[in-house]
Amino acid sequence: MCKENVSVCMASYNGALYIKEQIESILPQLSREDELIIVDDRSTDNTKEIISAIPDNRIKLYQNTSNKGVVKSFEEAVRLAGNEYIFLADQDDIWTKNRMEKMLHVIQRYSVMLVTGNMVAIDKRGNRSKKTFDRLQAKDSCNYMLNISRIFGGKASYYGCAMAFKRELKEVILPFPKYMESHDTWIAMAANLLKSNVHLEYTVLEHRLHGNNVTKSHRKLGKRLHSRILFARALGELSIRIIRYRIIQGGE
Repeated sequence: MCKENVSVCMASYNGALYIKEQIESILPQLSREDELIIVDDRSTDNTKEIISAIPDNRIKLYQNTSNKGVVKSFEEAVRLAGNEYIFLADQDDIWTKNRMEKMLHVIQRYSVMLVTGNMVAIDKRGNRSKKTFDRLQAKDSCNYMLNISRIFGGKASYYGCAMAFKRELKEVILPFPKYMESHDTWIAMAANLLKSNVHLEYTVLEHRLHGNNVTKSHRKLGKRLHSRILFARALGELSIRIIRYRIIQGGE
């Protein structure tokens, strides 16, 4: 495997309880030339102090000038990423061993822009939870339109915290639209529209569920309809961006 430099992008906000454990699961997988970019969204606890106390110059901590939310914080982290491969990381998860190596192997072997793995749930104490996630299947990697329809139906398990992508994808996905509720699905839609997507069946992280991040599976009809409208809008915008991207690539 050809080792290219990696940027790990994290957004933090009041993550004091778990962020040190997450960082400690990431750093051993980085080379000296890699970087961990953390954009803090003006935490009101001691998150920044915990990060700053970790003696590792691969950690690059930035702070938003105002509270911008998780999507825009991730956007800023991705914008700042300077290396060939970009991994996304939440502040309260735990990376599995060899996650980076396995994901780099897949993205290089298949020469794709995006690889997404699977995850298991843990509780706030780090114990395995009974909660399960629908798992991405490798055989569906190239079923691009099916994958997009599953995203539309809320049945595709594309989670940003389980993603890695090539820097080139930034040319399509940035900036994230202000109307997007989730950067995860935006990135997954882009890769599927570009037909450059692979599902890795390997479990790449332990996803921590706690009171601040447990999502509700049943939303009111109005909100579901609103999400579908935003999906259609995003699909249109991405299609236009991809046309422009291909024109630029063709002209080089």
